Amino acid sequence: MSLFFGIPVRVEEAIRILRLDLEEITKEVKQQKYYGDYTFADVANHHLKNTMIKIYYLDKGQCVFGFKIDEPSDVWNKFINVDQFVIKLLNLKMLFQKEIEKLNGDLSEVTLEHMEGEPEIIKNPIPYILEWSYR
Repeated sequence: MSLFFGIPVRVEEAIRILRLDLEEITKEVKQQKYYGDYTFADVANHHLKNTMIKIYYLDKGQCVFGFKIDEPSDVWNKFINVDQFVIKLLNLKMLFQKEIEKLNGDLSEVTLEHMEGEPEIIKNPIPYILEWSYR
């Protein structure tokens, strides 16, 4: 299981929001021997310099731009209590806002991507918490 903090969108929407050049990224992707939606995310991440925000491709066209949360507990070695996790989320929210401002990201109107569902248009969304299991 992976836990993400960010905005769930199609990769093209993430590229638009982060003001990357879709045409340039498309050219780079097509130079690959094999490519798909995941390749767009990989190539776009190479263009995200000087930022901690990344695009994480999940499946079926959905990705999350934001952060992967590695800190939650594992049953073997590490526990994180509720207070520590709430503080982590608040710190990620502030970091997300700072990074979006630094990138001059456009969150005025965002099309959220639901896995195998209908897209949803949201104005000025705040980050979501998403869990993704590779089954």
